[in-house]
Amino acid sequence: MNRDILSTEEAKNTSLNDLLQKLSSSESGISLEEAERRLVQYGYNEISEKKTSPIVKFLSYFWGPIPWMIEIAAILSESSTIGKISG
Repeated sequence: MNRDILSTEEAKNTSLNDLLQKLSSSESGISLEEAERRLVQYGYNEISEKKTSPIVKFLSYFWGPIPWMIEIAAILSESSTIGKISG
């Protein structure tokens, strides 16, 4: 099999016969043996999912410009309330 990787644009602009030849395939597909060989060589055709801790996900909601503005507004509100109560 040709190890050259085709971009999406290259694949779109390539004729069907050339594309099948570059991918070492045919209109009827690949053989079972070839499929098993490619499975061993390249692995499953899947995207691995990133696992994120629930705690990290929760804390990420407090990181960014809008949460910072809300946090500053809460601190300012609280500080003005404390000044009125004690003074």
